[in-house]
Amino acid sequence: MPAGYMEGRRKSDMRYKSTGLMVLVVFLVSMYVLIALSTMQHHVTCIPSWQSDAYQLDRKLQVEVTYKESDKKPLVGVQEADPSNSHRGARQAAGRGGDAVMTARQNQSQHACTEADISRRSGTVVLTTTNTAFLDMTENWLASIRRTKTCPNITVVAEDQKAYQYLSNRKLAGVHVLQTQSGLASTNKLVFNTNEYKKFVNKRQRYILKFLEGGWEVLFTDVDTFWLRDPFPFLRGNFDLAMEQDNYRKVKPNDRNYCAGFVYFRPTERTLKFVREWIRYMAEDKKLKPDQVVMNHLIRTKKVPRLQVRVLNWDRFPNGKLFFNETWRRERSDFVVVHNNWIVGHDTKVERFRNLNMWLVDPDMKFPPS
Repeated sequence: MPAGYMEGRRKSDMRYKSTGLMVLVVFLVSMYVLIALSTMQHHVTCIPSWQSDAYQLDRKLQVEVTYKESDKKPLVGVQEADPSNSHRGARQAAGRGGDAVMTARQNQSQHACTEADISRRSGTVVLTTTNTAFLDMTENWLASIRRTKTCPNITVVAEDQKAYQYLSNRKLAGVHVLQTQSGLASTNKLVFNTNEYKKFVNKRQRYILKFLEGGWEVLFTDVDTFWLRDPFPFLRGNFDLAMEQDNYRKVKPNDRNYCAGFVYFRPTERTLKFVREWIRYMAEDKKLKPDQVVMNHLIRTKKVPRLQVRVLNWDRFPNGKLFFNETWRRERSDFVVVHNNWIVGHDTKVERFRNLNMWLVDPDMKFPPS
């Protein structure tokens, strides 16, 4: 063939190859963009917008809240919140140089749960006790749970008549209110480690045992906790008790202290034996040791052989000594449940929540006097 013809054929082939390569590149880039856009629509982390039902968070802290597009749709009975309808007491993170942990949405949108939502955990109960002076703290605790859309079965034992009447009239979905049958407690603000306080907390084990004997799994929690995410995915596995650490530095396993204010109980034979021994010990104790001291003594002395205790990671379940330490807190993320302990007094706990914009109670709510 003529040399000119061959040269023309080679150039034509090169043009076709170049065109094909460009088409392939354009196709791959288009697919990448489509996938990226799809991912952004369905998986948003860290800084959700005010249009979501998640929290607005401090960018430096990177406390992660993940939600899907479907989560924006309200459950039955939910009224969409107006982002501009903020509480008068809201404190914006930007106004204090980004020092706040987060700015929770300051409105009273009710993240209502349906019966179907609640029935998903029909064999598990979230249990707490309260009195009149701590009703505002109880409301804050319940509001934090609603915002996670966890929808657990909740039982609140009211330790005085005023608290029982108030909570019974609230008629909150999934919240069952019981009145104590073991003697009414004080309506006042209880101070840690006083005899009045110890009598209050030393009644709780009998409530826990009652549910365990009925075959329930029990998450006992104090009302001064704040839920940021659903804790139940972290409470799976083979154990008898899952417990929050009460230490603020690493210690040897046998020197570890646990907090009685956030414990997950499985209704195993070992758990039942442990709780019964816990009750027996306190009933015979003349010095009125608080429940947590007795609980740790029983674990440390291995009173129940082969008791399986799961230690909850304090990066996810921090106590108040850790979480409210700004230096410690800013180095971590992925918090699940925060405990506002390691501080004495109702008012100081409220103030600590307020300082980090974790106080969700409507200032117009009316509580009975204590």
